[in-house]
Amino acid sequence: LCCWAGSRSAPSQCRKRFNLQLFSLCYCAAGQQLAVFRGEDGKAYVLDAYCPHLGANLAVGGQVSGNCLECPFHGWQFNGGDGKCVKIPYSQKVPESAKVRSWISCELNNQILVWFHCDGEEPTWSVPEQEEISNGSWVYRGRTEHFISAHIQEVAENAGDVAHLSHLHGPGAVGAWDLRYINSKVCEFLRHDWKVEWEANKPEKHCSEMNLKHSMTLFGSHCSLMDMDVVARQVGPSLVFLDFKHPFLGRGMMLQSVTPVEPLLQCSTHTLYYQANIPAVVPKFILRGECMQVQYIFFPCILRAQCCPTLELQIQRPLCVFLLCLLLKQVAFSVAEPGFSWFTGCRVLDLVDPHRVSSK
Repeated sequence: LCCWAGSRSAPSQCRKRFNLQLFSLCYCAAGQQLAVFRGEDGKAYVLDAYCPHLGANLAVGGQVSGNCLECPFHGWQFNGGDGKCVKIPYSQKVPESAKVRSWISCELNNQILVWFHCDGEEPTWSVPEQEEISNGSWVYRGRTEHFISAHIQEVAENAGDVAHLSHLHGPGAVGAWDLRYINSKVCEFLRHDWKVEWEANKPEKHCSEMNLKHSMTLFGSHCSLMDMDVVARQVGPSLVFLDFKHPFLGRGMMLQSVTPVEPLLQCSTHTLYYQANIPAVVPKFILRGECMQVQYIFFPCILRAQCCPTLELQIQRPLCVFLLCLLLKQVAFSVAEPGFSWFTGCRVLDLVDPHRVSSK
């Protein structure tokens, strides 16, 4: 797997409640314990959290000294740039082996992103910067965080599942938050309509884009005030830029970052930025609706393309894009079911012969 994994807190908000220039934050990603801190030069650094001396966690009580992180137990200082130990208070010499891993990271869109590659290769692509977030024209309006027991691939597959929009997200918002009542007669007066196009970005194989046009009917009549255009850009397996534009309610963006924490456990974070001149109740309503849509179905059944060439094929396309970011190697976990593949774990059903079920 290769991806840019996002931090759980935007740096601008972190500094308000916890000074990264004095202390460090402990963070877990891809099964690694990481120490994140900001050096004297203002740059964010990411190191392995455990000191090579006696294994103390540098992020638990460690303090920042210049561009180094100081171990809270014995005062060993590690440079944020290369991870080498530069100072041992009670020794004149520093062993060459005294170092921790320094992770490749970047800071943009108010996020600290860490590059992870299973083979330790250098970054092969970069994350785009959103100008409106960087220059402050869009302001921070909140965030949600969910832990999802799934493979990171399965989160990305939702981008191509256009068939579920009209059925699941079609009923009015009053009942759409509880699957038992989404088709309740109480909500029949309000319907959402979606027109969707999904395509891979051919020049950049790690990207894809989905264009949505949303409209609403009220008592069977089109309500033009609720028309909205949405563009969802998938960047690698873990980042999504959800750009939405409304003629009256303005424009904003939701940044979705999916960070692998451990095998089959993902941290999904949605961070919302919106125009500063729009009342906060508007983006808060959007964020509230987003955070209530988390439900997981294990081992999905996908129709063959010849049976339903338009809708089911859309689910398979983002899967192909995702696999470009994976090392084609099977990883065996003790919790795996026999014969299950973590990379392509789904069943494909052929409607022509319902008794034929093949695993792909």
